[in-house]
Amino acid sequence: MNTFFFGYLSLKWKRLVRVLCIVFSLIFIYVNHFDNLISGATVENNIIGIILIITSITLLSYVIKPFVVK
Repeated sequence: MNTFFFGYLSLKWKRLVRVLCIVFSLIFIYVNHFDNLISGATVENNIIGIILIITSITLLSYVIKPFVVK
């Protein structure tokens, strides 16, 4: 089953593909279903922004680590 989805890619490329799929899926869901969050500057928008920043930093470090560490 592992070779069906990712072939014989190394760890760094598997991580990159997984994270990109998740990010594109979340962006698609956000744009299609939560368009009303953009309308006003509320506390909820600020909290969502902070969560997105922390999550993006975590995902970047998770993806970049196999490319840097040998």
